[in-house]
Amino acid sequence: MTYLDYRIEDLQLLGGLDTAREICSQPGLWEKTYLKVIKERNQILRVINDVLEKESPVIILTGAGTSAFIGEVLVGIFQKKWDVSCKAISTTDIITHPENY
Repeated sequence: MTYLDYRIEDLQLLGGLDTAREICSQPGLWEKTYLKVIKERNQILRVINDVLEKESPVIILTGAGTSAFIGEVLVGIFQKKWDVSCKAISTTDIITHPENY
């Protein structure tokens, strides 16, 4: 078996097996996440609408790694669609400096 065209044994020697596995798992994980969002769309929209009804709402998107990047990508889309303040904050920032948030 290989990951990213490297044999598992070579990745183990290089210390990159976990990273290669994670990278290779992303396409399946993204599809699974997409299907879950579609399935739970109405519930997600209810939560968003509850937030939007509040005075001066702010949406904070969190995650780490790829998830943090997706949050950054979605900030502008959320702000434009719902005319609401939105920001992306990496969970690694929240964990290391919670007093800032």
